[in-house]
Amino acid sequence: MKTLYHILFLCIFPVSLYAQSNGEIKGKILDSLSKAPLYSANVWVEIGGSMFGTTTDFDGRFTLKPLPAGYYDLNV
Repeated sequence: MKTLYHILFLCIFPVSLYAQSNGEIKGKILDSLSKAPLYSANVWVEIGGSMFGTTTDFDGRFTLKPLPAGYYDLNV
């Protein structure tokens, strides 16, 4: 029984490390006056001199990933 617990731990532990190592930023960009979603807006963060970015979809939604854990200034 003890061996079974060790095997389960070894199988689950690497998966939990992977899940915590990559983060993401999700959001929705709206026009400040009309509150309409902004299509094809550029969204990016700067990490160590490199820029990582994406564009919004038709509903103004975006997902920026994978990102290491930390605090970021989001640019639109």
